[in-house]
Amino acid sequence: MPERSDVSKLSKSPDALRTTQVAQSRARGASQNKSDIKHKTIRIEYDDGLQVTLKIEFGIAIPSGKYTTTWLLQEGKSQLEKSARSQGEEIDINSIAAFQTSDQNLEIDYRLTLPNKSLDVLPDKITLAPYIGTKRLNTNFVLKDFEIIKAIGRGGFSKVYLGNAANN
Repeated sequence: MPERSDVSKLSKSPDALRTTQVAQSRARGASQNKSDIKHKTIRIEYDDGLQVTLKIEFGIAIPSGKYTTTWLLQEGKSQLEKSARSQGEEIDINSIAAFQTSDQNLEIDYRLTLPNKSLDVLPDKITLAPYIGTKRLNTNFVLKDFEIIKAIGRGGFSKVYLGNAANN
């Protein structure tokens, strides 16, 4: 006859077994060595000497999707705004479009502009600066917006003019 613990194992449903496995996995993750957890420090410096530091951890027990570029943008804006308020300053966080590296590392700068990308590729102790977006200008120009100097070409579908912007 099977032992009582064996019978209880046999009677568990597949969902209960998965729940048990997840709990055991989390327990192992919680007891993992501190060397298994990677700590990263991200410092964000604003123009007028304002700076904040974000400390994040990566490891087995920490969900990999928690720290993403979208999270960094939201958390960075929030922390900058809190820091500015505590110093009696006001900044326009809505103008911050993204963050960029202070040493202009193009690979990392590009990754920081993509939504929901993991931050695990960022080096430790990285310094970022806000990339301030500008308002887009009206790009719907018509011929009346310019002073025509002369026609310089003609194609099958268009004409090319030399001109100056009108002063209106």
